[in-house]
Amino acid sequence: MKKLIVALTMLTMFFSFAGCSEKSNQTDGEGDNAKDVDLSIVNERGLNCSNEKGYYYIGEDSIPLKNASVGYRMMYMDYETKKEIYLCNRPGCEHDSENCPAVFSDQEILPGSSLFYYDGYLYLFAHDQDQSGGWSIDHNGSSDAMDGDNTAFVSTPASLYRMNPDGTDRKKVYTFDEALSLEDLVMASGDSLYFITKKVSSKEVDDQTTYFASSERELVRLGLRDWRIREVCELHTDASIIGAFGNHLVMQRTIFDHELSDKEMMDDNQYIDAYQKSYASFAVLNITDGKTEEVAKAKNKKINTYEVAGDCLYLSTEGENKIEQINLQTKKKRTLAETADSCIDEAYDDVLRCSSWSAEDGEKTDFTMCFVNLQDGSIEKSGLKMTSMEGDIQIRAELADQFLVLYDYDAKKDPMYEGQYNLNGAKYALISKKDLYTGKSNYQTIDLISSGMGIFE
Repeated sequence: MKKLIVALTMLTMFFSFAGCSEKSNQTDGEGDNAKDVDLSIVNERGLNCSNEKGYYYIGEDSIPLKNASVGYRMMYMDYETKKEIYLCNRPGCEHDSENCPAVFSDQEILPGSSLFYYDGYLYLFAHDQDQSGGWSIDHNGSSDAMDGDNTAFVSTPASLYRMNPDGTDRKKVYTFDEALSLEDLVMASGDSLYFITKKVSSKEVDDQTTYFASSERELVRLGLRDWRIREVCELHTDASIIGAFGNHLVMQRTIFDHELSDKEMMDDNQYIDAYQKSYASFAVLNITDGKTEEVAKAKNKKINTYEVAGDCLYLSTEGENKIEQINLQTKKKRTLAETADSCIDEAYDDVLRCSSWSAEDGEKTDFTMCFVNLQDGSIEKSGLKMTSMEGDIQIRAELADQFLVLYDYDAKKDPMYEGQYNLNGAKYALISKKDLYTGKSNYQTIDLISSGMGIFE
């Protein structure tokens, strides 16, 4: 998760990122008491997810269905057998109809959809892409699908499907209000799932340009026993949720020194100028009492990266060659590690995966992975890289002492375009954490029956 922030200044003041309603302190006869909530993000990787036994993903290959629509298949990599199968237990099934547990229609696999595993069940969260904050530009000058200002954006209602880990007993357990747009993030605690809902409307900037704005943004809780939605908090429309721990949300917001005009938002140079004069504000929101405490403030002049792991925020600034750790409960700050490879790419249970910073043109030339221990800041560099093309190894799932990695592609250079590759398939393997950290290519390869390429990747 890459973000633009700068040198860190610690503060302990309250900031109006959100306001929680009194409903968040009640259980309404079902679900978690807010004081006992232990939030975790459960769907960070789009249409793929993992549990302790295997890895699930929606394959890229489409199939025609009987009703003239298109379908996609759920694939499953078993960690014990190290084999890939269609997520179907029906003998003789051809996996080419909606009667197959592995097959999903294109009405279920939408561009914004995600898979996640929680509390013994596999879930598909089907929804359109979040349009808020985006622009639609029609170079032909024809009218937009939504005419006039403040027109509600209408999309396919978001739905939640639940199934057993083997794909059986799939059910649509909840359909959201069609007037609401759903953000990608899903969190969980106890017998509840947490979603972010809002309303999206359009604003015509000129004859060719439409801006999509959001309002009435809320954190809501869906009870897994009665399938009822309850409001938890109102959220600021511009505050991004970057992590969660206990009954707290970790949030980031860019604060400009003035309200930007449409022209400033549209013009790259003007926006960059305004952004460099802004600052990033980091805060934790207690969903029990509705209080928000700002814990860090940073000027947006240099490129920085950050990740949240547990109750700590990790930040680094290009050129400073160090990674800072902030405990979000005690507000204590320390330098976790000093390294030139301080660009934070991802956080895992015990390490940060870091790398070198990109060149001035934005291209990365060194794909060496650097792993920084979250406890003592010790550093290990892994020399493992893809061999068929330039690129770093992709970690797809984390187990207790192993990772599932996409360690290479079946790739060939494109004869027409320099630096481009034609990808014919992916290569997956399990590898111990120790071997990955120290650069030992002791791969336990997965036997695939498909290309291994996921949809929307």
